[in-house]
Amino acid sequence: MSIICIKCNKLFSTQSSHNRHVREVHKDCSDPVPYGRNTIWNNRCLEENCDCVFRCNKDLVNHLQKTHLMQSFETQFHCFENMSDFENWKSITESLNNCSYIFKSKHSSTIGEIIYYKCNRSKTNYIAKAHKEKRLPKSQGSCKMNVLCTSEIKVIKENGKILVEYQKCHYGHDLEIQHIRLPKSEKQNIASKLVSGITPQRSAKFSAFNLNF
Repeated sequence: MSIICIKCNKLFSTQSSHNRHVREVHKDCSDPVPYGRNTIWNNRCLEENCDCVFRCNKDLVNHLQKTHLMQSFETQFHCFENMSDFENWKSITESLNNCSYIFKSKHSSTIGEIIYYKCNRSKTNYIAKAHKEKRLPKSQGSCKMNVLCTSEIKVIKENGKILVEYQKCHYGHDLEIQHIRLPKSEKQNIASKLVSGITPQRSAKFSAFNLNF
């Protein structure tokens, strides 16, 4: 499937080549593309009577703020000495906000390595192989949406420092306990409770309670 540039109608075989073309030739943020156009972008506006989709998360956030007057978005900036300090901050942030962030991608740039973590409710580009057995539906339903949530963490490794740009606001879903990915330490804690004779239901309640502190 080809991707079309909405500014000059040039066709590209891959999303990455299209993105590079937009940055280098047109040198500006992408215009919104209607859902019906030939695009694989997942940063979609979900507001009523609006079918805009954007190349990057920042463009969607900017659209929601200016067009739909949403003021809840909050971008935070942090600096850490090492990845261990960052991981500790990430774990605390997930617990305090009842959410989870998973690795999405990384690439090298002129300023250093850049890593993206997305809200775990965001759509994944992974497609299961045809020969694999289909998974049974989860009792609590799938945590994945058909679009990308706006909440993300961008990590830049620059000059020995870990620079973080964090979009805190989630969009397109509620924060639901059943869809949170528990850290390994919390899973071990639940396992120890089960061994002690605490039922899975009570253990889950303890876990949900702890995530709020």
